Amino acid sequence: DGQVPPDYVPVEQVRQRLAIITRKPHVQWIRTYSATNGLEKIPEEADKLGLQVAMGIWIRDNKKQEIDNLVATAQAGYVDIAVVGNEELYSNSSTVNQLIKDINDVRQRLIDANCADIPVTTPEPFETLFAMDAKGSCTVIYPQLINSIDVVFVNIYPFHKGAHINIALQDLALRYQCAVDAVHELDPNKPVIIAETGWPSDGLTKIDAEPSLPNLARYFYEVAEWAADNNVQLFYFEAFDEKWKENPNYLFTLI
Repeated sequence: DGQVPPDYVPVEQVRQRLAIITRKPHVQWIRTYSATNGLEKIPEEADKLGLQVAMGIWIRDNKKQEIDNLVATAQAGYVDIAVVGNEELYSNSSTVNQLIKDINDVRQRLIDANCADIPVTTPEPFETLFAMDAKGSCTVIYPQLINSIDVVFVNIYPFHKGAHINIALQDLALRYQCAVDAVHELDPNKPVIIAETGWPSDGLTKIDAEPSLPNLARYFYEVAEWAADNNVQLFYFEAFDEKWKENPNYLFTLI
């Protein structure tokens, strides 16, 4: 609605957007990216509609307030997964040691608040977390990071790898299974969730990947069916267009 972060988001707007999201029967979770400027109200409103929440905190600015709001929301019973930052290593916004420290700090705050049962994670792109060879086998690049989180959040975008829409689902499934196998070599019980995937509706073709509404719709429905059939948990990026971050090359949305 014309806001640009860190503009305040009123709770009425949150309720309106959540009402739209819950019209879709396949939506069971939502993921947020910040816990200030009104966004900290999302988990409570989502809970009223029966949604589970992966509550994110933005740790590049106002870290203390973000963490305080996360902990308060967790104490109120509205947080199912705590998400620390977003693509911090990929964006060179943090080092792996600092990121692990932030994760551990958040976990300790949750423990102190009697919320030790809430899993803590951080999301990174597939290519940041895993090295995949020509045979499709993966190795973990930062095992110390994987060991520091309770559930692995990996962002996978076949579009950004230039995959044609005809093989996009195959590419997603390959990278997902590769990630699962690599993680389970370290810890066979650690869950792996696709924290972001999607297809742009407009913009420039990237190798064989063409952005368009038909391709977006095809990718969305193929991914939804595959995830349901294979018991794969994922977050589709994203629910609404955000004008403030429109890229002249790509426009992601969800229809």
